[in-house]
Amino acid sequence: MRRSKAEAEATRESLLAAAEQLFAEQGIGSTRLSDVASAAGVTRGAIYWHFKNKDELINAIIDRLTLPLDTAMRSQVEDAANGLLTLDAFKEVLLMSYQRMLESPTVEQVTRFAMRYSLCTESQNAREHLDKNRQHNLSLITQIVSYGQQYKLIRDDISAEELACYIRAHIVGIYHQQLSSGDSYFAGLDDIRRSIDLMFVGLQPGK
Repeated sequence: MRRSKAEAEATRESLLAAAEQLFAEQGIGSTRLSDVASAAGVTRGAIYWHFKNKDELINAIIDRLTLPLDTAMRSQVEDAANGLLTLDAFKEVLLMSYQRMLESPTVEQVTRFAMRYSLCTESQNAREHLDKNRQHNLSLITQIVSYGQQYKLIRDDISAEELACYIRAHIVGIYHQQLSSGDSYFAGLDDIRRSIDLMFVGLQPGK
């Protein structure tokens, strides 16, 4: 029987969730696609219908994590190009990703996965895909900062590229601090918001 689009999507989501759990528990190298299929309650044929190989599955996990922020950042670049950039809106975009992590154990788990494999060599594919995502993210931040400098919202005595690295380093630092010690931010998102506010103080013209 031919499966509906909704059923196929549900199966794909089940496979991604199972893979995220298994990769977190036993690592990428020790996890076979057949293990993922079994954990998701589907046949091996089903997993190969959705993902040609393990690398494709890994990339799908990473993309599912990064898509919401990427979409929001692209929207910020578009707004900035049309003269609609505000730093408050930029802050909210950055905070959105933290809010997702704080509210969803699944997002937290995949964030841990992403941070782990961005630093180790167990999966060259995962590391390369994460690095590609990092470069793309930096490019979007750089574009936003450049527009902010044009509109005199952000200091221009430092290059947009350097400031983008500064912003991303702060973002990743908050992720690392929160994941390594869950009580780092006692008030949750409110404390993270204050940390972001302090970062933006350093971006102001004349600082």
